[in-house]
Amino acid sequence: MAQRSSPVHSDDAQDPKSLDIRGLSMGFGDKSVLRDIDLAVRPGEFVALVGPSGAGKSTLLRLINGSHRPTGGAVSVLGTDPARCSRSQLRALRARVGFVFQQFGLVGRLSALENVLMGALGSLRMPRYGAGSYPRPLRERALQNLERVGLAEERFQRCDTLSGGQQQRVAIARTLMQDAELVLADEPVASLDPNASVSVL
Repeated sequence: MAQRSSPVHSDDAQDPKSLDIRGLSMGFGDKSVLRDIDLAVRPGEFVALVGPSGAGKSTLLRLINGSHRPTGGAVSVLGTDPARCSRSQLRALRARVGFVFQQFGLVGRLSALENVLMGALGSLRMPRYGAGSYPRPLRERALQNLERVGLAEERFQRCDTLSGGQQQRVAIARTLMQDAELVLADEPVASLDPNASVSVL
């Protein structure tokens, strides 16, 4: 079930869609995970997918992200079908789509600040090693994003020494760093206490 909070739209036909899913199906072997899904999301909308464990929510997000290819139907993300993208095209699309992973996907030996800075790698030409190798404006923006999730004081702490809730907030700050046009989040507040959950959302 999809629940949404959205701005008012005067003419549905003229509204661009950040996400347009039509007749989407996905199966693994003989097991059908998703069947005939339709979903449209417009800029400015906040949509929550609600359902029991195993209902296919994470699979749907991975189809949108291009990590899986559907067995039926079509997905349009910011006007692009990820299933039809080359590797370079998919990389460019993912630079525009932020993803907060359920398992965080942080580099444990790096600091919180360095992990957040990685959210800007899609806009840089060369790989970076250490926080000091990033341009100063990006370092300042990374710190601002850590402040937004309440972790500015832990910016130099290794991520593998942070609590699960702190790691989740670092992952969210990294996605904010990406300045994405569309953000996908797989259970983004699962490891947070109620007050932190409200703040992050």
